[in-house]
Amino acid sequence: MRLVLSSGEVVFCLCAAALVLYVSPLFLDNGSGAWEFLLIWDDQENFLDNAVIQSGLSPETLYTMFTMTRINVYEPFGWLLKTVEVQTVGLDSWCIRIVTVALHFGAAAVLARVSATLLDVLALLSDTKSGAKWGDVTRGQSERRHWFGCCISAMVFAIHPVHVEVVGWPSAQPYTLCALFSNLALYIYVRAMHRKLCEASTVRRSVEEVLRVSIFGGCGHSDLLCCAFYLSALLSKSACILLPVGFFLVDVLVYVNLQPHLPIPSARQCWLYIAGKLPVVATLLTFLSVMLMSNYQGMHRDADVLSLALYERVIKSLSTPIWVLRQILWPTKLRPHYQLRPGELSVANPEYLLSLVSLVSLMLFTLWLFQHRQAPQHFLALIYFAVIVLPVSGLIQHGMVSAGCDRYAYLCSTVAVPYGGVALARWIFGNGAKVVDEKGSERVKRRRQTQRQKSAFMGVGLVLVGTLLSISTNMMGNWKNEDNLLQYSLRMDPTDWRVLDQRATYLLTTGQCSRKNDECRQIWELAYYFTPMGTLKSTLQRLKLLVWLDEMDRACDDYMKLLKLHPDSCHVHNNAGVCLIRSGDLDEARREFERALQTPGYEYVYDTPMQNLNRLDEWLILREDARARGQEDTVPQVLSKIMF
Repeated sequence: MRLVLSSGEVVFCLCAAALVLYVSPLFLDNGSGAWEFLLIWDDQENFLDNAVIQSGLSPETLYTMFTMTRINVYEPFGWLLKTVEVQTVGLDSWCIRIVTVALHFGAAAVLARVSATLLDVLALLSDTKSGAKWGDVTRGQSERRHWFGCCISAMVFAIHPVHVEVVGWPSAQPYTLCALFSNLALYIYVRAMHRKLCEASTVRRSVEEVLRVSIFGGCGHSDLLCCAFYLSALLSKSACILLPVGFFLVDVLVYVNLQPHLPIPSARQCWLYIAGKLPVVATLLTFLSVMLMSNYQGMHRDADVLSLALYERVIKSLSTPIWVLRQILWPTKLRPHYQLRPGELSVANPEYLLSLVSLVSLMLFTLWLFQHRQAPQHFLALIYFAVIVLPVSGLIQHGMVSAGCDRYAYLCSTVAVPYGGVALARWIFGNGAKVVDEKGSERVKRRRQTQRQKSAFMGVGLVLVGTLLSISTNMMGNWKNEDNLLQYSLRMDPTDWRVLDQRATYLLTTGQCSRKNDECRQIWELAYYFTPMGTLKSTLQRLKLLVWLDEMDRACDDYMKLLKLHPDSCHVHNNAGVCLIRSGDLDEARREFERALQTPGYEYVYDTPMQNLNRLDEWLILREDARARGQEDTVPQVLSKIMF
């Protein structure tokens, strides 16, 4: 008995097998007990120390979620999802990762539908321009080929190694929820456009009537539903804030394909178009202000060790699209942190110069295709790619400064799925060119040649999918816990000062070493050597490492010098107070803690000097009691904490 599968069944089996292999590390690697929260990478603040998600669902907690900013981000739907998870399975990082996988696969499935519908729109536009009329059967075959191709292309998107960070890191879960809602918004918009074009072509309207119906029809139910999904995506993660540019580019794609036959739009048509976009534009502007207010502390001058000038941020934002493209096309040495050294962001740096030149070259090439080959989709796709990555490109500083992050490729890389879909639809699921006047022997020969080409293409595709799966499954294990992740990161970049510092901190806090331990001292020395210089934050970071290396005298000398240079810094006043306690000047130490609590702009870190002040007062009371009993020598040393 021979089992014969249809093309759809083959596609389903291939995608299912690939996705099962992709998630296999989550189930084969000792179950949920081996998977932990990554406390150094924001999981401590987002999960373990987040009282909101642990207090259950109530009107009060819902209000808090929708008014709360945490780690400079506003994502109430993300908090809501975390609350449901914690109330259902508790603080189980493995279950949270499973939910993330489900959202990730769901977003990929919707993306496949969006991409296939977009290819159908392009086919309809091509028919409208050429005047060709396809029957229902022929059109149905074309749509099936697009769907099958986009399913496989979306599967490749789902298993790509650059997206492992989003799946493996619990705190990155809102990205998948945001992608799901974003793709749904795009699907509603593209499907409405496809339906209008189908209706217009069915009744054989003129090209001008087709355009009027498809673009200048005003605000409809689909636009409101699209806006609702866009709002949901923003409430999940504000990284998608420029998604409406995609809606506009779809309209541009339709217009420029039909434009050679059309007059300039009338004032009424322009007004109807603007009115249809008002809900989305109002949502965008509102959340732009919300995002800027939420990121207020992230733009603080002492938010990170590195502080970039405006021209450096511009260079970084312009080079980020090529950086992301490189991560997608050549996913090697992927890691959670890519360090950025002072002075690197310059056109004198060959890496950034080549990135800028590459971006300009791509823009010019796609623009040439637009003008001379009547292929606007490539230019519009590049614009969408660059615009979607702009909010995370570093133009506006958001806390930690780095060369980039893998998760930044999550939303913008969706633009590659239609390209993969159309290639697969043409080279694997296509029927080949039909030549009517061929003889029987020539037809058979051509069919065999086409079949060999399809087999070769399928072989190359399977090798590519297998390679990506191998890389992704190996990387997935690195996100299992902090120990694995930090060791892997140092293998990828042994000079990364931030990871070196985090590795030593992890070993110290988990009791695996002491300050006298050679391994920890070596890591701290390397971190001190590679830590950038030039900002107050970097100086505080280096002095913290001196404290850990038991060079307290040297550190305190530098803290007292900083007190003269930066009298407006809460951190410096606090650390000077710690040093004054050490030298026995308790009254002056108390005054420094009080000054630290009076520095404007540092309200978000007042907890540390407040704790130090309270501990000093408690210690003074204990000392007076012990002195009254004649047991002053039994009083332990006062505990205080430095800031960095």
